[in-house]
Amino acid sequence: MTEDPTLDFEDLVHRIGSDKEFLLGLLNEFVTGLPGDLAELEQIVAGGDAEAVVFKAHSIKGNAANLSAKEFARLALIAEMAGKEGKLGEVEAVIPALREEAGRLKQAVAEVTQ
Repeated sequence: MTEDPTLDFEDLVHRIGSDKEFLLGLLNEFVTGLPGDLAELEQIVAGGDAEAVVFKAHSIKGNAANLSAKEFARLALIAEMAGKEGKLGEVEAVIPALREEAGRLKQAVAEVTQ
């Protein structure tokens, strides 16, 4: 398996361990929660609370990075940095890319599960 920016499963195994069932449980929990996380981020942006945007984006980014979902983490970092700068329009603009990457991540997790 080669490095995949959507899900680098080899990196995840190397960093966390080779218990595939445990790792898949973590990944499935993360992927299952993404629609709600992104909806919450969108609501926070709409409410204009830049500080809460930073907190939520940072949390999403950290979870993605810990699970070797590198592209998702990169996009969440963009949202976090834009929030720190008070550029909520830029955060709003990256949410569709986060949703798209969430779909790719869901597919990658399904492929690893097979």
